[in-house]
Amino acid sequence: MTKKGKFLLLLSILALSGVTYGEEEVKSKWDEGKLNYELKAGITPYEKYGSKTYSERFNNGLDFGMEAYKRFDSYALGFGGEVKKKLNNEFIKEDGERLYTYYALAKKNITDTVSLVGRIGKTSQKEFDSSYYVAGGLEKRVGRVTIQVLGENTKLKNNYSDKNYTTVGLKFGYIFGDIPESVKLDPPKDPVPEVVATEPVEPKFKLTVSGDEITGGYSAYKTEIPAIQIENVKEMTQQLNEYDKSGTLEMTAYSDNTGSKELNIKLANERMNNLEKEFVNSGLTEKGRIQKNDPSKTVKNIYKVDNDSAENRKLNRRIEVSFFEDEEVKSDDGEVQKNNEN
Repeated sequence: MTKKGKFLLLLSILALSGVTYGEEEVKSKWDEGKLNYELKAGITPYEKYGSKTYSERFNNGLDFGMEAYKRFDSYALGFGGEVKKKLNNEFIKEDGERLYTYYALAKKNITDTVSLVGRIGKTSQKEFDSSYYVAGGLEKRVGRVTIQVLGENTKLKNNYSDKNYTTVGLKFGYIFGDIPESVKLDPPKDPVPEVVATEPVEPKFKLTVSGDEITGGYSAYKTEIPAIQIENVKEMTQQLNEYDKSGTLEMTAYSDNTGSKELNIKLANERMNNLEKEFVNSGLTEKGRIQKNDPSKTVKNIYKVDNDSAENRKLNRRIEVSFFEDEEVKSDDGEVQKNNEN
């Protein structure tokens, strides 16, 4: 076989083997029992007649054929026929005569798109007696297109000759009828860890610096602590000092629905700074560490009551203060964390 013939044969094998990557990622299923028709055309890079080997006789044309078969779960059965390329005058007396094959067909799935192919039947040619025909190979399906590497064998026999005729060909087909649609399978998902619900930790002390009374809320666009709340701050400071436990004094600021978010964040930070100073001035010891939560998560977002009146908007302008002991400290996102500070 010449280099060109070897290259074409290698290319045909790679056409089958190289496109099988990713078979595990697709799944398809034929409609069982339905009839498919397939038109075929092929070339013959390699042929052997008796002891002589030939290749690249593409000037003698292509093979043409048609098949009809029924698909089942993992196999197909049917029949077909081909008009082979012109036989060379080294084989026959009259140059240009073609060989005809008629055969029963079987296919066995290896994967969803790769199959073993087998044929058995008879040949016909006017200069030779009718003889057996067998073939076998591999087929790769890409959508409606099939690619086969097929080895074929028959006998060319008459009064003057009795020799085996063997070929290896590359055949292409196009399927008419229903074909399965390939569906990409999702990779297995990692198991979702089970979320264990925990009981919320209640603060030891809690103070709302806005007041349940109308006069207790912050005035609009003002940052001074409402006068009615100053005594509450002093009382809470005294309780914390008497409790004599290390912990975090957590401040969370809220707003009403008026003004821009940027302005309300600025007001919230100033209100928490003023409240921090009031706790320090009231004598809060170092055991009570002050934590001011990010107001961008709460202002113009979480409301205590509806903002449908001036009184309700005043109630919403507030700072909530909670004290958590060191072993149970809440973070900005509301989760409880362990604190090792003493």
